[in-house]
Amino acid sequence: LHTPDQAQVLEGVEFVNMGRAGEWDRFPVQLLYNGPTPGTSVSGNAIRGSHQRCVVLEGTSNVTIAENVAHRSRGHCIYLGFRSQHNRVASNLVSEQTYAEHHEQIPAQNDRQAAAFLNWFMPNDYVGNVAVGNRMYGYMFHNLHQVYKEDGSNANEGNPRTNPLGTFHGNAAKSNGEHGMLMQHFEQPGKIAFTDLALLKNRFYGIYMYNARHATFSGRFWENGIGLLLAWSDDVRVENSTFRGLSDATAALTRPPYFSRRCAGYFNPPVGYRMGTQIHRKNGYPGTEHNNRGATLVNVKFSEFDLDGDAGCDGSSVPITFETQHVRTPHFDYVSAFHNVSWDGPRLAAAEAAAAAGFVDIVITDVDGSSA
Repeated sequence: LHTPDQAQVLEGVEFVNMGRAGEWDRFPVQLLYNGPTPGTSVSGNAIRGSHQRCVVLEGTSNVTIAENVAHRSRGHCIYLGFRSQHNRVASNLVSEQTYAEHHEQIPAQNDRQAAAFLNWFMPNDYVGNVAVGNRMYGYMFHNLHQVYKEDGSNANEGNPRTNPLGTFHGNAAKSNGEHGMLMQHFEQPGKIAFTDLALLKNRFYGIYMYNARHATFSGRFWENGIGLLLAWSDDVRVENSTFRGLSDATAALTRPPYFSRRCAGYFNPPVGYRMGTQIHRKNGYPGTEHNNRGATLVNVKFSEFDLDGDAGCDGSSVPITFETQHVRTPHFDYVSAFHNVSWDGPRLAAAEAAAAAGFVDIVITDVDGSSA
């Protein structure tokens, strides 16, 4: 639909086997360059077996996308593109979505790395959505440093990475084949918050955050490969959250003859929090703080990481380990503070992971004597 400045209502429709693989602007639902359209609603629809994406917004704002169900679509599903702001994405369910093969992708697009919910431009509100059983990602927010035109040229409209987030509350990502949430390049000056999250049983990461700052997380990080990774991200706060490694029930269901053992082959040993070791783009880099703040954990509980050999973990599952891939020099300059953090089992952190990468100057200070 290309109806600039005109509200549209699309509700209660079933779309089956629609969309054309590899072609621009051939999706079950698309609102294209409509500008601000208050009153527009794409709600209560069912999209099944789409050959390319589900609901796509480009250059369209003030739309409500709510209570839709999408199943077995190909490529990104609910897609908010450039210049699409102040939209509300609420209570949608996307399940068993898969990626587009190389020969099926739209030129210069990334549907091979398909996300149930993809956001290129902020702010938009995401509330109460569920991404479950998808082949790749649940949520992907990929903020580029400039706005691109369709021909790939720079639109000279500033840096989208500095836009605020919008509301992100009560969203769930369960049993996705890559990450529950992939969040990249948040360089906004103010605080952003991801609250009441449910990141459950995602294969690799519950949340993978790269190059971000001023972010707060709260929720459940349960039985993911790694619950939370912070790569080159500063001033991050995790509060009122629980991290779980592997429950007895899941361990019983993921051992032979039912499936492979949880810590062997296809899966990673469960880790709760992969802590940063270095700050990236610090000390005067445009748009960043001079004083690095690291991460703070408040009212956080780690449990069920003390796994026996029956799961195949052999001591490799721990509440906290260290991020040693995104580094430039073997010097630990990432400060973390813990307040009311608890864990069961004999181990809290795998410091040997940092030592193996050359980080030997880790300093732990018990400020108030609470860990004595």
